[in-house]
Amino acid sequence: MGIVYLATHLTLQRSVALKVLKAEVSQDPVFEERFLREARAAAGIQHAHVVTVYDAGRFGEHLYIAFEYVAGGDLGGLIADGQPLAELRALALITACAQGLTAIHRTGIVHRDIKPQNIVLTHDGAPKITDLGLARTLIDEDRITVTGQAMGTPAYMSPEQARGLEDIDARSDIYSLGVTWYVLLTGHRPFRGGTAYETVHQILAEPVPDPRRINPHISPATAALVLRCMAKERQERFSSAAALLAAISAAGCGIAKTRPGNRWKVGVAGAGGALRAAGAAVRQHWRRWPARPRRVALAALAVVLLIALWPGPASHGMAAPAVAQVPALPPIQVSEVKESDNPFKAIRGSIRGTYTVVVNRSVEEMERRSVEMLAQQGLRIREHRHDGLTAVVEAVFADDQKLSLSIRQSGQGDAEVAVQIGAFGDRARAQALIADLVR
Repeated sequence: MGIVYLATHLTLQRSVALKVLKAEVSQDPVFEERFLREARAAAGIQHAHVVTVYDAGRFGEHLYIAFEYVAGGDLGGLIADGQPLAELRALALITACAQGLTAIHRTGIVHRDIKPQNIVLTHDGAPKITDLGLARTLIDEDRITVTGQAMGTPAYMSPEQARGLEDIDARSDIYSLGVTWYVLLTGHRPFRGGTAYETVHQILAEPVPDPRRINPHISPATAALVLRCMAKERQERFSSAAALLAAISAAGCGIAKTRPGNRWKVGVAGAGGALRAAGAAVRQHWRRWPARPRRVALAALAVVLLIALWPGPASHGMAAPAVAQVPALPPIQVSEVKESDNPFKAIRGSIRGTYTVVVNRSVEEMERRSVEMLAQQGLRIREHRHDGLTAVVEAVFADDQKLSLSIRQSGQGDAEVAVQIGAFGDRARAQALIADLVR
């Protein structure tokens, strides 16, 4: 019902998304009321994962509403090529959206059109729910949408919404968020009819296909949550977005809680699992090396160990001098990233062209920043794993050049980040990527 322009607020000199009601409906009182209701509903919601409304009103014959401008695209763009997102990336996005929906529902609003195209992304990859044009206030007695009139986007409609029922509530948005989650995990919508009518028929009559049939890498816990969100009967879904968030925390979905509080580590639960995962990652990278570089690396490693363990000249019975305690260095700031002086990393770098730096950030944060930055730069994330002590991110550039980014705990609060681009390395490209990562 509207056209959105990128505009500049002349007084504040900031960019806004300016939505203007289409001319053909601007004189229709029903559409005018719906448009103004969108403005009133959105203006009452202040949340990090909901787009902010700045202004609304009428100018001549035109109704307008000025939104916060969010320039990172939308979720639809992340899956435009039909490639699914990594499970943990999808989980982070859906969790943030559920937090935004919680704020929306607390105001008595049902969004009614949750879908990837209505979830925009900031430059940092944070999602924000937008476009409350089809929202309806539950506490109002007057209803714009009459019984029997279905509204929304067919593929993401809940069954009750597709039937045009009047008593649509928050559970309808839970269904639509579940469909969005399904699409992020599989790259495909669960119901895809040739026409809108066929799609609606599938929503009403056919069971929800198991997402693991399309993407067998999805964990059972995540698949169970998605399917519960999309239950045909709304009483079988989560009663609210807050209930969904609680279920995500309780289920884990590949997340292991390692200490009291709200701090979470992604990956395998327990120290034993973390060590096994780290060992598996090392073996996987080792097997990728050609035979000759592996022999060279082993020889170099033997030399390093020989030098390190050599006892040195005989002391002739004299007591060894006490070794001075080296004071702890101050924390390395992000702006003071330094190349790693780890001898094993140096050997690997000389052989494979790996670029390694140490950053004063946790492994968890660097893994999250890496995934978000690579996605923003248009790389296809093939895999990313994180067990709290180590992390591995595998991605592909647009020119099919492969990127391998490994992160490990280097010291107290430090993370060592190693970037390998291509089989023989591309140091300049790796340095530019690291510069973007810590910017």
